[in-house]
Amino acid sequence: MDTHLAPGYQAFQSAPSTVTDVVAFTASVRTEFTSIFMANTTGTAATARVYHDNDGSTMSAATALLYNISIAANTTCVLETGELYGGINVAPSGTIGVGTGTANAITFTGYALRQRKTKA
Repeated sequence: MDTHLAPGYQAFQSAPSTVTDVVAFTASVRTEFTSIFMANTTGTAATARVYHDNDGSTMSAATALLYNISIAANTTCVLETGELYGGINVAPSGTIGVGTGTANAITFTGYALRQRKTKA
């Protein structure tokens, strides 16, 4: 079988209601994230965290892509990979986790391409 990436899609959207880090996405097939948007929907600055763990769901400094970055009030920041096949590759059962220092402050939205199999 030949393997290709399917067209892009919104893989997750999460607005944590606590300051505890959460798993926002668990891959069922290889998935390549091309961008993760972090929108601060409040009137004050808030911090954001993004994690990538390819073999589980550990959310710590060891798996952090972004850690406690400050996002200004009513502002959106984007973690963007910039090119196809150069993205954040998540293996099957791997996860993307998110967190915020202020409950209900940040909405995280991840866009990705997922693996699909075609006949040779």
